[in-house]
Amino acid sequence: MQNSNFSWDFFPSEPVVGDVLKITGKTSPKSEVNIVISFEKDVSVKDGIYEYVFNNVDIPSPPNRYTITAKEVENVKFGVKLLFWFTRKRESSSGVAVFEDSNVPSGTYNTKVYGKAKPSVSSVNLNIQALQKIKSDNKGNFSFSYDTSALPPGDFTLEVDGSAVNVPLHP
Repeated sequence: MQNSNFSWDFFPSEPVVGDVLKITGKTSPKSEVNIVISFEKDVSVKDGIYEYVFNNVDIPSPPNRYTITAKEVENVKFGVKLLFWFTRKRESSSGVAVFEDSNVPSGTYNTKVYGKAKPSVSSVNLNIQALQKIKSDNKGNFSFSYDTSALPPGDFTLEVDGSAVNVPLHP
């Protein structure tokens, strides 16, 4: 059940790719707040392979969770470049493959999502979701900053403890 004193907002209200989104609010003192940023991206398929690259993804400190759902695929591979590419793979079930990772160490990463599409598919739909858990202070105030540099232009969903808004991200 949501706290009746729960409120939140974000700035800027019309962000441009590269802006740092500042999310602030008030809830119960010393409580956990879940912040989820998600978006969908249609990725073209070439020679049976799809690929989407995210450069300079800023990962905040844990606890966090990242979920990538790929539709119309044989598999999904998630790669992160440290000194070399480190890749993990998930097979699909009925054309849907899900990759999930949690408590990723904070840092800035270059990543890619790729894999084999189902036969005769020209486009693959990716749903990317990032969850960050933060704590409110002893007065119930909370604040979180999110760098939009790695997001593609277009709409994304910003959800704070179950309260969601659609945000247009301008090029």
